[in-house]
Amino acid sequence: MEKIIAGLVQMDSGPDMNENMRMAEQYVREAAEQGAKLILFPETAEYTGADMPGHASAVPGYVSRRFSSLAKRYGVYLHCGSMTVRRHPGRPSNTSFLFGPDGETIAEYSKIHMFDVNIPGSVSYEESHEICPGNEIVLADTALGLFGMSICYDIRFPEQYRLMASSGADAFLIAADFTKATGERHWEALLRTRAIENGCYVLAANQCGQKARFEAYGHSLIPRRYSSQSWIRKCWSGQEMKSRLWKTGEMIFTV
Repeated sequence: MEKIIAGLVQMDSGPDMNENMRMAEQYVREAAEQGAKLILFPETAEYTGADMPGHASAVPGYVSRRFSSLAKRYGVYLHCGSMTVRRHPGRPSNTSFLFGPDGETIAEYSKIHMFDVNIPGSVSYEESHEICPGNEIVLADTALGLFGMSICYDIRFPEQYRLMASSGADAFLIAADFTKATGERHWEALLRTRAIENGCYVLAANQCGQKARFEAYGHSLIPRRYSSQSWIRKCWSGQEMKSRLWKTGEMIFTV
């Protein structure tokens, strides 16, 4: 058995990409100094604003190279959360990248399930108008374990996680920008369910703060797989945690 310290970054990303990346570097440094070997960011950590397609990044490019260099500098497995990736032709994708301690890309996953919802008086957004969905389930094989990758709205579709668990996943890495309106009702319940029904660890890093279209919920979480206690580590709304936006949790894998 190997004990692994994982760092979750709960971030209030905004429309200033340079500032977001500056903060990302700070959080990676803090997490690595606390002994984290796996660091996970939330969905669209590099830019969260009103014009996602207009701020799509090339890969390789500025954002991917920054995350890659941070992974190599601190010798960690670094999950970028996700970034809006320019694709030619057509709509960009919402894609996660996992970088190894050598800075190389281990895996990339493009969000399959689009956040198309209309909650009267609360949230109205059709992600599929701006983002092209992915079509592949992805597992990242690392020295720490086998990680199933997913993004935000995916957590409402249990079949995706069952397929990853059936393929041997030790843990699910979930990057999210889950809304407060839906998060208060479903966020923790969905994460705990995915953990319990599959017997897998879940690491879920969520955005916090006011976004262009909604308020993000925060409450990044590592729920327990088998226990009456709800979670191993948990952040709260984010607003009261500005000075310590990431948490670490100990996970045990059979390696």
